Amino acid sequence: MTLQSPSDPILARWLAALRANQPGLPQPVAVAMVDAAAKGNLGIKLRKIEEALLSFESMGLDDLTGSEARVLIAILRQMSGELTQLESKLNQLWEQE
Repeated sequence: MTLQSPSDPILARWLAALRANQPGLPQPVAVAMVDAAAKGNLGIKLRKIEEALLSFESMGLDDLTGSEARVLIAILRQMSGELTQLESKLNQLWEQE
């Protein structure tokens, strides 16, 4: 599970996200950072979320009922809030370094 294998779309997406967020990073440093993050406990869990997100791109949503959509919207809003809180915590850690 390294960026040396271009067949890993998740690590490629993560590298693109890091490069967009910190464009001044040299490519080898960015690759090493993504590889290290992917191997950590949080990275492993985020990879599962990313895998699910990728699978959503090919799903048809036309067969959802209105009530299903409302439940799913509520869940997504809750998850979004939790991810925002996690992002804030990580930002606080990073700013302390």
